[in-house]
Amino acid sequence: MARKLVAAAATGLLVTAGLFVPASTATASTACSGSSITINKPSGAEAASTASGHGHVTGNHYIRSTTISAGKVIYTWWADNSGGSNGDTWDTFYSTKTC
Repeated sequence: MARKLVAAAATGLLVTAGLFVPASTATASTACSGSSITINKPSGAEAASTASGHGHVTGNHYIRSTTISAGKVIYTWWADNSGGSNGDTWDTFYSTKTC
């Protein structure tokens, strides 16, 4: 019970301060590396292939490209839009990470 009161008080403070952080916000990692995963399977919009990335319950994310700028590596992460009721649809940009 004490834990619930502390959480409620903290939430109240955040809302009072003008900040609201939804409890169910979903995010995926954009790291400076990945492991070998299969993307675009089952077939559909794009051919299945292997990429460096990660998989989780809500889908896969993979590094589509890397570039070097000012001595740092920029990883461009994409969402593998495979699965669900519509099979594989075209992948979409997710985020970048500079390492």
